[in-house]
Parts: sequence; C-alpha cells; structure tokens
Amino acid sequence: MSATVKIFLVHGEAKRLRTAELSNWTGKAITAPRHEFAQLCAREELQGPGVYVLTGVDGASGLDALAIGEADCLRQCLRQQLGQDFWNNVICFVSKDGPLGKPQLRYLAARLTEIAQGAGRAQVNHEPPPVRALPESERADMEGFLHNIRQLLPALGCELLVPSTQSIDATDDQDVLYCDVHGLQASGTPSPSGFVVFAGSQTTLEVKHPERALWIALLREQLLDEGLLEEEDDCLRFARDIEFPTPACAAAVIHGAPVQGLHCWKDSEGLSLAQIEQQD
Repeated sequence: MSATVKIFLVHGEAKRLRTAELSNWTGKAITAPRHEFAQLCAREELQGPGVYVLTGVDGASGLDALAIGEADCLRQCLRQQLGQDFWNNVICFVSKDGPLGKPQLRYLAARLTEIAQGAGRAQVNHEPPPVRALPESERADMEGFLHNIRQLLPALGCELLVPSTQSIDATDDQDVLYCDVHGLQASGTPSPSGFVVFAGSQTTLEVKHPERALWIALLREQLLDEGLLEEEDDCLRFARDIEFPTPACAAAVIHGAPVQGLHCWKDSEGLSLAQIEQQD
C-alpha cells in the first residue's frame, strides 16, 4: 500500500534529530543519534508514553544489535538506557491521538521484538516479553499502528526489522536465479537490500587463493561459525536463506573467489542477471 512520509529535519541535516509522520496516521516518530540525546529528551513528545528502538553494534560480537522497550514516560526510561553502551541511535514512537495505554504499549513492544527476532538481522539485547492478549478491536488497532511503525523504520535508516528474505512460491519461479560452479548449484533472488541465497544452496569447499580473497575466506568462516553454512562431503551447504549486500558478494561466497555476480546468476532460460536488467 502506498503512503506519504513526511520527515522534518530539525537541524536541516538528515542524520541528526528528526521527526517522521505518515499520511492519515495518528502516530509519530522522533529519532536522534546518541550524541543528541539531551535535545531529544527536551522534546515535549518524550514526556508521555511510547515505544522505543535502540540500535547499534554489540561490542563483544561486532554484530548489529538492538533493544526494544516501552514506557509511560519515554524521557525517564531512556535516561536509564544510557548505561548500555552498544547503542548509537534511538527511535521513539508516540500517538498524537491521545496516549497509548500500558496494555497497548506492552503489546507493541512485544510484537516489535518478535518481528526483530524473526528478521534475523540483529542481535536482540534483551529477553523478549510475552505478547499480551488484547480485545479483538484493540489488537486490530495495534496491528495497524505496528504496520505503520514498520513502514517508517526503513525510511529512518533502520532496516533491522525488515525480513532478510522473500517468500518464493511456485508462481514466482521466474524470479529464481541460479549460480553453478563445478557441478554445484545455488539458487536465490534479488531483494530490496541486496541478494538472497536460498537454503540448500551449495558452495565450493575451499576458497581459491585466500591470500588474495581474504574477505571471502573470513565471511565464509563467519557463516560456518554461526551455523549458516554446513560442511558436507564435497561442498558447503546453506542451512537457511541468507541475504548478501550484492549479487557479486553472494556469488563470491559460492565460488570461493571474486566473480562478476551479474553474469554468474542466471535464470532457468540461461539469461544472466545483467541481461535481465537490460530487459527491464
């Protein structure tokens, strides 16, 4: 569904304190980098209730990390989060049409956490709260509120709740591309954030000339350590769908060497991704 996003740059800079609203929505987002925390907390919207998303990088693992919560007073709650050093940005969501009640806030925070875990893009730095039951009408309202939050987050630079893979069914066969190397085959599809390689795809066991392709060796080692790649007799196999930033990055992991991704990925008719893009 199409939507109009209105983003206000408080200081005229896209990475600093800003607000965001959607057409025909009673909610509002306020976001700021950590170094502008005082200015964020000075805003009137943070005197009341809302939900928040803290994003950053975990110091121990080096992975993207987030924390999600709710509060009757966002300002007071967020000040308590200054003790956590992983986060460098905060996004708050409030209602312009009267404050959200505690049951609604808990429902939103629990559902956002559930979605973040399912997306698999970041480490969730807290125990997920249980999803609280709401009356049917209130649950429908909160799911609508949640839908708009999910629409706004990427527009504010946070893709950690966006599913990293796309569902492909039999009617989408034309979107599936294949990458073959030495009798092994991988399949995948372009995605809004890069390229998704599907579970079951095969890769070579070894990296060719690892001294000249160190990043490929390190990335494959990381995927093995995380259980995303599994070793078999004559290949490595993807244990789940994995999204890469580009088709070239995905193909390099599969080939164990730098390759031209636009030419390695082909459809069932043998057309390369480069040729397919020229047709569009």
